[in-house]
Amino acid sequence: MKGMELLAGVALAAGLWGCAARRAPESYANGASPVSLSREHEEEGGRPDDWEERQVWLARRGLEFTGDGVRIDEALARDLEYEPGPAASRERVSRSAEFLSHNAVIRAIGAARDAVLADRTNASAYAALGRALIAEREDDLALDAYKTASRLDPGSAPIRAALGDAFNRNGERESARSSYQQAVGLDPTDAKSFGRLAVLDYYLGDDLAAWRHAREAERLGGGVPPQFLVLLRERTPEPGATKP
Repeated sequence: MKGMELLAGVALAAGLWGCAARRAPESYANGASPVSLSREHEEEGGRPDDWEERQVWLARRGLEFTGDGVRIDEALARDLEYEPGPAASRERVSRSAEFLSHNAVIRAIGAARDAVLADRTNASAYAALGRALIAEREDDLALDAYKTASRLDPGSAPIRAALGDAFNRNGERESARSSYQQAVGLDPTDAKSFGRLAVLDYYLGDDLAAWRHAREAERLGGGVPPQFLVLLRERTPEPGATKP
């Protein structure tokens, strides 16, 4: 049990689950574009009473998170001001990234929301939404965003790896491992995904795979925390290693 607790700390130190950055005051805004709600929607149930939660709620207005992806709420979307088209969507993805770089998380969510509405086939828009929601610690909603992104662009290794991270944050280890395996299949040079696979292999009891993936991560210039290798070695010596 002690080893598992230590490993949890190792995983956190490795950045597998990460932490949201502390937001600056300018992050509190109703999204990147103006939010104009009709009286009917202003009185709609579900509006949070807490001021900060309400800003997040407003920033993602027009989107439905189903548990299996993101859907557009057409009635609400009509109340939102955004510029349609692929070019506008790409610009909003960039804006979302810029907002995140300044810890303006709620603005980043709003910009990503606008990117999705502008071009509903743009996988990068959903991925941007996922990144912003993770920064807001809305991990379950971020998972929906990445599920949709991966369906729209199944050949993207970075999106597949990000989907693995999202599954991981939600405690879905088998699904996370499957996503990382797909990511390294698409990009065999993805050292980070190999390292994350190694930790998940350990959690799921496949120590031989954990050794293989840990060494592959190292070969590619990445790796896993030394403490993790200590725990892995205590449970299962590395195959072919010379005993001291």
